[in-house]
Amino acid sequence: MVTKNNLCNEGNMKMPKDNRNCIVLITHVLNDGIERYLKYINEEVSGIMDMIVLYDSHGRQADSNLFFGIPFFEFDSSTLQNFFHMGDRLLANSLIPLLELSQQHKYEHYLLIEYDVALVGSFRKFVMTVDSQYDADYIHIATDMEGGTSNHWPLSYIRDNTFKSLWFSWSQMFYVSRGFLDDLRDFIKTNETIHYEFLMPTMAYSGRYVVRQFENFGYRFCLSWGPANVFEKLYVNEHAGMTFYHPVKNTSLLVLNGDVGR
Repeated sequence: MVTKNNLCNEGNMKMPKDNRNCIVLITHVLNDGIERYLKYINEEVSGIMDMIVLYDSHGRQADSNLFFGIPFFEFDSSTLQNFFHMGDRLLANSLIPLLELSQQHKYEHYLLIEYDVALVGSFRKFVMTVDSQYDADYIHIATDMEGGTSNHWPLSYIRDNTFKSLWFSWSQMFYVSRGFLDDLRDFIKTNETIHYEFLMPTMAYSGRYVVRQFENFGYRFCLSWGPANVFEKLYVNEHAGMTFYHPVKNTSLLVLNGDVGR
């Protein structure tokens, strides 16, 4: 794997470590809506988890001083090896930059969430619930609107599979322990053909890991690859409590602390 020194940088921000776990919000978009969303998330997780923005700077470098002192960890998707799974630009792999970040910033657990995931409900309560799962190695999304593992086309890239069974989990959001991340890193060195949305649940359920599902805590998911306008309409019109929607790319639609957009 390419080393951090030639693909990532932390800008000019000091990276404090106040909590044992960290929420990592991954984005390639920086605009007024994202600025507002980052501020909201940072306030919601304060005192529970640290927060780092995992930013794809291929489009432009971030002036992290503009984002309320929230630490940024930057990577360039055009040079980060295996970020696009097997070279397929439709298959971004968020696990890869998270592995880079975790080598520099050591926490017990990481809660990764994509910027276009929207929760109807208290984000702080959600983070408190997840943070309390001190023994968990992997918490994942169980809901699959596509109907099962065999219906996901990245399956065709897999070679030399040594697992007896394969699982799939949408990974726009997941919670992982440092130990599980280290094991994932070691596995990828031997076989990089298994997309992370297959690899993480398959390794977790095939090994001696403590696995839970976000649905175990009462959360619901209305989530797929898109298209965005379909799920944005569902977010606005359905707006069911304790439900995550994805993708919601129009951040002006987000209801944060009862304030509808801008």
